[in-house]
Amino acid sequence: MVYSKDVGVGNKSFLLQLKKEHPFLFEHIMCKEYGYGRDEEGYFIFDDLTEFEKEMPKALWRTIEERTIRLEGSQGIELQIFDLKRYINFHNGKYASRMRYNMDYLMIDKALHKGEWKGFSYDVTDKESPDFYFMTPEMSAADWRKILNAMLCILKKQYREAKAEEKKPKPRKPRRVPFKESMYSTTLQT
Repeated sequence: MVYSKDVGVGNKSFLLQLKKEHPFLFEHIMCKEYGYGRDEEGYFIFDDLTEFEKEMPKALWRTIEERTIRLEGSQGIELQIFDLKRYINFHNGKYASRMRYNMDYLMIDKALHKGEWKGFSYDVTDKESPDFYFMTPEMSAADWRKILNAMLCILKKQYREAKAEEKKPKPRKPRRVPFKESMYSTTLQT
């Protein structure tokens, strides 16, 4: 689970752009400080118990299911884009020569740990490390930003495809039974 305080907030122009492009996620994650994450069922945003709720008897507390908002379809991809933009903004000013990057705070599908975008291919899994899903191989900050931007472009393409799929009209059931010829019709039968 990741919270807004885990990754740097960013400057004013970046936050305004984030609010304009992702208003629902911005409101819940940045303003209401919901946590977000992924489990077997998909992506979600999660509200902690408030101070007021903690003062109430435990029988009146909201359950975990009541505090969880499941993100379906393109919303799950939008959460990944939102988180990746914040992560890129956080790593924007880093100039370390060579280091390994921790992906604990980066909420993306494991399928994106390897990919290719417009001739640039990358692989951030480190086979030698036991926790190869969380630590990248050693690389420069410029290479890391290039990989993050490639991931963002791939996610934006997936998001456009998912939105187009959702906008397609759903097949409707016919409103009435198609016309059938009556057995009492006056036409001659041969």
